Amino acid sequence: MLKPNPYPETMPEFPKLRALQESAQHLGQKFYRPPINVNFTVEGANHVGVEQHKCTDCGDCVTGCNYAAKNTLIMNYLPDAPNHGAEIFTEVSVRWIERKNNQWVIQCEVPGVGREQFKAPLLAITADVVVLDARTLGSTEILLRSAQHGLAVSNQLG
Repeated sequence: MLKPNPYPETMPEFPKLRALQESAQHLGQKFYRPPINVNFTVEGANHVGVEQHKCTDCGDCVTGCNYAAKNTLIMNYLPDAPNHGAEIFTEVSVRWIERKNNQWVIQCEVPGVGREQFKAPLLAITADVVVLDARTLGSTEILLRSAQHGLAVSNQLG
């Protein structure tokens, strides 16, 4: 899905790559260009229909590609997920997750839409499978609140 491929020999050579090659030769080891998750060929829609551009050799692969050339979650897995039945919810504040009647129930609110003015109850989303991605601190916070509502979690959480 990430379409890894080696850094092309037609691209400019980086000093670090040359140093790795020299080190391998010095150690009597085979040198190869390791596969990386960067697009060097597609200009336009990629294999899941996301507009993508070729690598410009800017060197910002690690900190985040500004040219949409890096094959990451946002460029392939997430856009393809709805094709396989997933629903993605963003800008939702998850209060806690619980298990009821063999389903997951996500108790949440949508900030900034005015429901809080009317003391409206939390919204509930049910699902067979839940993937929680609120980064390190956010996911931990949600799971700790969920534990307060009866969800069994590891005692090493946090």
